Amino acid sequence: LTFHIYCMNQKVIAECRKQKNLTQEQLAELLNMTPAAISAWECDRNSPDISQIPLLCRIFGVSADVLLGIDLSTQEEKIESIIVEAEKCSGKDSVNIYRLALAEFPASYTLMLKLAHSLDYDGEPETHNSRLKERIALYERIREGTKDAYIKNCAEGCLCRIYLSQGQRDKAMRIAESVPNFLFSYN
Repeated sequence: LTFHIYCMNQKVIAECRKQKNLTQEQLAELLNMTPAAISAWECDRNSPDISQIPLLCRIFGVSADVLLGIDLSTQEEKIESIIVEAEKCSGKDSVNIYRLALAEFPASYTLMLKLAHSLDYDGEPETHNSRLKERIALYERIREGTKDAYIKNCAEGCLCRIYLSQGQRDKAMRIAESVPNFLFSYN
């Protein structure tokens, strides 16, 4: 079973190949393929197998983001504009904005943190428990996944406050004790 990268822009491979001063034949040899296969990629008649991405990245000296045409700076700018828009709103409106944004950028821990914070709004007592569960799940997901110390620390601090408010002091203390240079203090 093979998976092909259909979202890859054919121009990216040609541009990377030319920047490395490689011919289609030379690239084909490095990949143990035929020059016709490389030509098919560059003419958008076919796409590389997903398993070839790491080797292409090494050959070209680029990240997978570059090969897949993902512009991280544009993505960060868009996320920042979403945050600005959501912060003008309150309650349910900001929650909806962050949920839509996470559907578009599901790996953004910043958006996860913002959504979790936004779920803590007054009103709608009938949804309080489900929103609290969602907040806890988001904070735990952030805690498990992010490498950004600030975002992780914020999530852990919020989890501690939630667990303390629910009378789960032991759970809060385990989190607090596991965090170096913890920004929040609990007695």
